[in-house]
Amino acid sequence: MAKFVHVFMLILLLHALEYALANKFSSFSHADECSLLFQFKESMAINKSASDDSRAYPKVSSWNLNGSDGAGNCCLWDGV
Repeated sequence: MAKFVHVFMLILLLHALEYALANKFSSFSHADECSLLFQFKESMAINKSASDDSRAYPKVSSWNLNGSDGAGNCCLWDGV
């Protein structure tokens, strides 16, 4: 019985932690999320000669915070 209580308490604690983390990260606005993705892109070093396949390209090359046709909507960015 004591083992059951310990398992139940652990599950309860994990759910509370999950709820706390979900609330923390859901507080980002859409603009914040796009900005963070763009900062991630800017921090990467892209080696364009890493592949001989002409169809291979860095997905992040099209990521742009400004522009028309949804370019500022990071949900529409290639690979997101």
